[in-house]
Amino acid sequence: SHQIWMSAALGMLALCLFSVIIYMVVSRRRREKLMRSVVASTRQTVAAEDKIDSLCLGISSGTDVSGDGNQHATSSDKKTHNKDIYDRLCRMMIVDRLYADKTLTRESVIERLGTNRTYFTQLLQENCGMNYSQFIASYRVKEAIRLLSDSSRQNLSVQEVCSMCGFGSTSSFYKTFQASTGVTPVAFRKFSLKQNVDR
Repeated sequence: SHQIWMSAALGMLALCLFSVIIYMVVSRRRREKLMRSVVASTRQTVAAEDKIDSLCLGISSGTDVSGDGNQHATSSDKKTHNKDIYDRLCRMMIVDRLYADKTLTRESVIERLGTNRTYFTQLLQENCGMNYSQFIASYRVKEAIRLLSDSSRQNLSVQEVCSMCGFGSTSSFYKTFQASTGVTPVAFRKFSLKQNVDR
């Protein structure tokens, strides 16, 4: 009876181990499927935003509109003025790649726009619903997504990507990237490059 009990216990143990292995394999496949989905949708979103940015750059006159944002004007004039300043800000990010400068400060951006801090904060809130840090981070993350998705740049280390995008430290890069995309830069690159191969 002792042998029967031992055989039954070993059988149960083997069954438990088998169940755990099956669970791990299924979980891993589900996790990988989810990761692939996240990476694909993130890349599509960035590609769509890039097209919109290109269109905006084509439509925007690029006229140098300066002022402190407190000019006496009609509501319609003020809206146009706000849009012009915001377009200039986006142009500075897209064309001049200001976000890639690690030493970039809110004050230096405000100075380049020729406005003041209160107006600048209001401008961002009204046009994109972000504060300064979120606005800059969005451009840095988009650039990181482009670099990490690019097969010809896979020799770049994550630290190099971090630096090229303007992040001050690797830890802030990881934290911001994961908060924006739901995955780490390393995982994003792995699944993104795999998608490039699978195409």
